[in-house]
Amino acid sequence: MRLVVWWSLALASGIGMVSSAAGAAFDALTVDPFASVLLRYENDINTTGVVDRERVRLVGHAGVQGQLLPSWHYRVRLSTGLKNQQNVPAMTVYRFTDQPSPDADVYVSQAYAEYQQDTTRVRLGKLPWQLNNVTDVFWDRDLNPIGVSGQFKVTDRFSVIGMAVAPLDGNANTVGELAALQGVLTGREGNWQWQLAPWLVHYTGDAQCRFACRDTDIAHTSLRLSAYLQHHSWRVGLDAGYALALPDEVTDASRDDRSSVALEARYGALKVANDWQAYIRLLRVERHGVIAEFAQNATGRLTTHNYRGLDMRARYALQDHWWWGARFSYLQLLEGPDAQAVRLRVETQYRW
Repeated sequence: MRLVVWWSLALASGIGMVSSAAGAAFDALTVDPFASVLLRYENDINTTGVVDRERVRLVGHAGVQGQLLPSWHYRVRLSTGLKNQQNVPAMTVYRFTDQPSPDADVYVSQAYAEYQQDTTRVRLGKLPWQLNNVTDVFWDRDLNPIGVSGQFKVTDRFSVIGMAVAPLDGNANTVGELAALQGVLTGREGNWQWQLAPWLVHYTGDAQCRFACRDTDIAHTSLRLSAYLQHHSWRVGLDAGYALALPDEVTDASRDDRSSVALEARYGALKVANDWQAYIRLLRVERHGVIAEFAQNATGRLTTHNYRGLDMRARYALQDHWWWGARFSYLQLLEGPDAQAVRLRVETQYRW
């Protein structure tokens, strides 16, 4: 947390002086409300070790965003879900099978200020994930850590993104420190577009946790690559990573389970009514390839690491702000006993 506090104070001080010198008036303030509601049918079947679970869930977001001063913007968002497990943004509204009834909370999921000037953008607060990734294999995008990020456009084709954040441990505390640095190189040639974005991430573990305890006491450093190649509406993408060291607790010299790979083939984008979007992902995430607590959990109940599997999704836009879709996921453990997870979702979302 010291790293995050240091960077936050340094950037806030420097940017604050620039803003004061500008002598901007508060009549620049704007307030733009926004909201979205997602209704989801979810069926977890044939998952090893647990009974089948069938239910209807709701994910709601609402907030305000706008301009504070010239070059300064803000965003505050409330979300539904579990405040102490914020990678679970849904509340259950109907159960078809017997299952526990967890808490249903409303909490502040994002709250940050943004400074943008020319080729520089800096954010401070409770932030969404900032790096350019193809999938959520390394970081679940429902998690919004606390800290600072910066994006600097070096040329028209190359930019640098950095983050220094503290991941959440429940609603009120943090666990460990995470720093990441990414270079993003883009290009276009006729109807072809591409992105090449290598990045380095380091997480300093913390054994003092209450809610976010899966591997958060273990330090993790990995070199990663996010890339895609696009032609018209078709895109092929890759997220790959390799941990530079195994945890000290691993004493078996023959072990080398520290990589993660996600391959994606995607078609379309939801921009206006009648648009289609679909993808298929092939996933392989080894035991120490990611940090278990922060990796995506949307593909099944089995695990967030030590698995291989398949994830498919299709969506159709009924209106500009309203879509229907379905998602199917299948996972198997890589190591250990034979185990699998199957998840089916049918869902719709409307945005204001």
